Amino acid sequence: MNDGVCQPPTSTGSNTRSNYYGNPEFDDFPIIYVDWNMATTFCEWRGARLPTEAEWEKAARGPDGRLYPWGEEADDTYANYGDENGDTTEIGDYESGKSVYGVYDMAGNVWEWADDWYSDTYYRESPSSNPTGPASGDGRVVRGGSWYDPANLIRTSVRNRFDTTFADNNFGIRCALDAMP
Repeated sequence: MNDGVCQPPTSTGSNTRSNYYGNPEFDDFPIIYVDWNMATTFCEWRGARLPTEAEWEKAARGPDGRLYPWGEEADDTYANYGDENGDTTEIGDYESGKSVYGVYDMAGNVWEWADDWYSDTYYRESPSSNPTGPASGDGRVVRGGSWYDPANLIRTSVRNRFDTTFADNNFGIRCALDAMP
C-alpha cells in the first residue's frame, strides 16, 4: 500500500474488531478482505506468487497425505476453526498445528487463494506430477478453511471456488516461492 502498488482491503475491520487493518496490534495476523487480484498483486510485489493448488496441498498434507496438517484427527488446540475465537488469530499461534514441512496455519484461520482456476473434473484429468491447474474455470481456488468453518472444511483435501472479485473477513493470502535449484 505504502509503495502505491497494492489496494487496501475492501474493509478495515474484522469480524469482531472495527480497527483491524493498519492497527499495529494486528500486524502479525492475516490480512483479510482481499480478493484474488489483490492477493496476486501483493505476492508479485513481494517477489513471490500465489501457490498452485498442488503446491498448497502438498505443503498441507505432507508426503503421507494427512487429513489435517498435523495428522488424522481434528483438534481445536492445533488450529483456529469452528468459530471458537470468533475471528482471526495471530499467525503461528498454533505451534502444534504445523504441517510436516513446518508450515503454519494450513488449516483454519483464513481461506487462502491459490493461483489455479477451479474445475470440478481437474483432479481426474490432471497430470499426476505437479499439476498447474486448468487453463480456465469457474472462479479461482481457495484452500484451508477459516476461523469460522467446522472441522470438515479445514481438511487438507477440501477445495472451494470463488469469483476473483470476492473478498471477505475469512479470506487471505499465502505467497509462494520457487524452490532453489
